[in-house]
Amino acid sequence: MHINVTRHGPYVVVDIKANAFVHHMVRNIVGSLMEVGAHNQPESWIAELLAAKDRTLAAATAKAEGLYLVAVDYPDRYDLPKPPMGPLFLAD
Repeated sequence: MHINVTRHGPYVVVDIKANAFVHHMVRNIVGSLMEVGAHNQPESWIAELLAAKDRTLAAATAKAEGLYLVAVDYPDRYDLPKPPMGPLFLAD
């Protein structure tokens, strides 16, 4: 799994890549990252959550509002076109 958080002006971009996702997984991750960003939890809390493997210890699920699926990557064997990555509104 890969997670990268960057700021682009007023936007915070959370780039999450994995080979599979469970229901609300991205929203659950973002909800916990928001708690760290708001200084309600230390950065080390994320590692503790991952090690505990207990969803009930994490923050509330982030609202879907404002979260966008930007791309889905498929194995090269499918020979599908690869559009440019990233939200198009940040391409300026």
